Amino acid sequence: MRLSPPEETRVVVIDLTSLNAFANDPGAAWGYRAENDVFWGYKLGLVVTGGGIPLAFRLIPANRVESHVSVPLLTESGQRLKETSRSCDYVPADKGFDAEKNYRTTTKKLHATLVCPGRKKKKKRVKHRYHREYFARIKYPYRTDARQFYRSPQGREVYRQRTVIEQVNGQLKDSFVLNHMPRSVVGRQRMYSWCLGVLIFYTLALIANRLKGQYNRQLKVFAA
Repeated sequence: MRLSPPEETRVVVIDLTSLNAFANDPGAAWGYRAENDVFWGYKLGLVVTGGGIPLAFRLIPANRVESHVSVPLLTESGQRLKETSRSCDYVPADKGFDAEKNYRTTTKKLHATLVCPGRKKKKKRVKHRYHREYFARIKYPYRTDARQFYRSPQGREVYRQRTVIEQVNGQLKDSFVLNHMPRSVVGRQRMYSWCLGVLIFYTLALIANRLKGQYNRQLKVFAA
């Protein structure tokens, strides 16, 4: 963290990515990568800085959703930033993290704004727009403020930086064989240890890359 410039932590990105598991894995479950795309395995919740440095991770069965890991991930990331005297302004995320508790945790633990598109929520029809905004402000105060920022040009620009974590997940799976574990990695505890080892290896490669003044996309040289 100390090798990276302070501006890299101004944007911290959170996401879940799918991890395939073997058919005999008792800790895995059926889940969805996307609509109508079913897989057997786990989901890795990951938080990275704008420079791709991992801050926190959680492993859950594939049938769980973002709400099971979002608050612990955001809280731990806030602690890591505080320990290194770094500050964060924005946390881009996909619409799966659109929940009042995530906006509240981001504001209180990271002193930042969660930037993500909204999900369609089932709610009673309110006749006037004034009433809709009034009730939203009372029930979802943190979400209301964050959604207003997301709709602004600056918010859309910040949200585009979510591609950082997609690049990190791609490197972890392709160059660091995160999704190609040996047959002995069966069970949630072993899968957790495997993910931890891969993330440590990735972070060490990232540090070596930084010391050489190279870009993150050249990490595959270290992984080879």
